[in-house]
Formats: sequence, C-alpha cells, structure tokens
Amino acid sequence: MRTSEQINEIAAALAKAQAEVKNPSFNRVNPHFKSKYADLGEVLSAVRPSLSKHGISIMQMTDVTDTGIVLHTRLTHAGGQWIEGVYPVSPMGTHQQMGAALTYAKRQALSAIV
Repeated sequence: MRTSEQINEIAAALAKAQAEVKNPSFNRVNPHFKSKYADLGEVLSAVRPSLSKHGISIMQMTDVTDTGIVLHTRLTHAGGQWIEGVYPVSPMGTHQQMGAALTYAKRQALSAIV
C-alpha cells in the first residue's frame, strides 16, 4: 500500500464512509464454482454514495509492466490525501482475456481498499 505523506483527513473520512457502507448483494452466479458473488457494478453501487458523501473519489488505473498488467486503485480525499493499493491483473493476452481479468481485479481491489 502507498499513501500520501499525511492521511489523517482521508482516514477520518473513510472511517465515516465505512460505517455507512452496506455489503453488496450477491447478484451473480459463478457456474464453475457454483457460488454467488457481487459483480463490479454492485460493488460500485454499494460504496460510491458513502465515499462521495465524505469527499472520497475512486480512481482505478492500469499500468503495463514486464510481467503483465497491474491495477492501481486509489482513494483520493477532497483535501488531496490519498491511499493506493496495487493489484497484479494478468500477463498480456487477448483484449477479452485482459478485460475479464481487469474487471475481476477492479472488483477485488475496490472491495479490499474500502
């Protein structure tokens, strides 16, 4: 995890947001594992209102490294402070493979950082 030099404002805002966030509904089924999960849209719907209310925005950006795609998930506070996590996505592949891996990574990384 990486952070801005100070995180007191974003930490306080994130604590308030977390008190309000409800668990997302499991709205999808994974037929391979016969399990239910919340897709990316459901996770975003669960966290965006509370984060936004407390001045926190979500940014998810990709980077290409020697080993493949990496996802950076950053929460940024209106005051400029930020917290960022890095999630390895996948080696390079077809656009469909990378897109599927990226969607999965976005959901996992966002759930973890919030």
